[in-house]
Amino acid sequence: MINELLWATLLVVSFLMVALSYRLFGKTGLYTWTALAVILANIQVMKTVRVFGLVTALGNVVYSSLFLVTDILNENYTERDAQKAVWIGFFVLISTTILMQITIQFI
Repeated sequence: MINELLWATLLVVSFLMVALSYRLFGKTGLYTWTALAVILANIQVMKTVRVFGLVTALGNVVYSSLFLVTDILNENYTERDAQKAVWIGFFVLISTTILMQITIQFI
């Protein structure tokens, strides 16, 4: 029961953070959330939990908030702005992967 409550809390907080970043910072806030969510989702995906009888990775919740970000950008701005968010996500993911691969080589 506690996992379901925590999952619901994570879901609500994630989507509230999207709304808050949009409200406070507009388009820039959504781009920033994209970068943050990509990094967080890739860290959280390492943790698997049982929710509603199913085993799932935690990163799914935060990652799903990116769909909301691209929808907001596409509806309120342009398709190009939504595509820019996707490219920002790719760039952040690749950059993080490269930097972390270098980091784990330290002895």
